[in-house]
Amino acid sequence: MYLEINTSLCSGCRACELACSFCLKGVCDPAVSKIRIIRDNATGEVFCEIPLSCPQCSFEVQPCCVSFCGIGALTIRKESTV
Repeated sequence: MYLEINTSLCSGCRACELACSFCLKGVCDPAVSKIRIIRDNATGEVFCEIPLSCPQCSFEVQPCCVSFCGIGALTIRKESTV
């Protein structure tokens, strides 16, 4: 399973960061989230970092970050494109 983000859909709300931190550590703290959303306020461009250490919520049916992405910018893919 692979997380994929469509940055053209992402608004930079960072709800996925809160969901990730809550699922992994039981707190709503973006500092402990595996996923990172960075928004350039000057250009509006959104960047996403998902480290290799991300467990992708393998203990859940669907990763928490995907479940809480209200606009569908985060999705899961079954196989790698690399």
